Amino acid sequence: ATVSVEVKDVAGNSSTIPVNFTVDKVPPTVTVQPVNGSDILNAADVLSGQTVSVAASSDASSVIVRINGTDYTAILTGGVWQATIPGSALAALPNGASAFIVTATDTAGNITSVSHTLTVDKVAPNVVIDPVTRDNQVDIAELNSGINLTGKTVPADPGALISVSINGHTLSGVVAADGSWSVPVSASDLAGMTNGTYTVTVIVTDTAGNATLPQTATFNVNTNASAIAVSYTHLTLPTICSV
Repeated sequence: ATVSVEVKDVAGNSSTIPVNFTVDKVPPTVTVQPVNGSDILNAADVLSGQTVSVAASSDASSVIVRINGTDYTAILTGGVWQATIPGSALAALPNGASAFIVTATDTAGNITSVSHTLTVDKVAPNVVIDPVTRDNQVDIAELNSGINLTGKTVPADPGALISVSINGHTLSGVVAADGSWSVPVSASDLAGMTNGTYTVTVIVTDTAGNATLPQTATFNVNTNASAIAVSYTHLTLPTICSV
């Protein structure tokens, strides 16, 4: 756009000067990229800090990320605005969903603010290991047929990955919707076990990547015992009377 400015001196001489200017009423566009690739942070992600990456239109002159009331200035790097958020700031966020604000300002002073949500999950699953068998004792029949190791997460943590170590083998499973889990252990996984006490180790990693410390349970192998239950029926014999 152009505006003309006319100037007159005291003698009445005049001069007109055109002045060009630009009208910009369009705010910049802003797209916040998923934090950590998924917008989900586990305990390790929180501790290490994160980078918030923002794609803004080319007229953007500044980008500010506000988390928990604190502003972090983004730097334009390779066409992407990036703000570094320290672990201390992320650690102050509660478990669950939290929103932060990204504000972009263009060269004309137009402002765009958008809200972005990320989820913090800093709590590892709580795992329960059931007795290895009904009596926590593996007999010769079970050694030959295999067993199922079972347990649960409390509260339920569906989709969490189970890693079981037994007799030098590492086996895996997935937590079901109700929190239960079951990992089959084949006869070949039990091969070579003799009478004695053994340990099974379980590690559970939730969908956010939080892992439990190794949880252990002991059980016995007794090849002298049998899982076959024998039931006895009491028989009543007739009374024989002699004459």
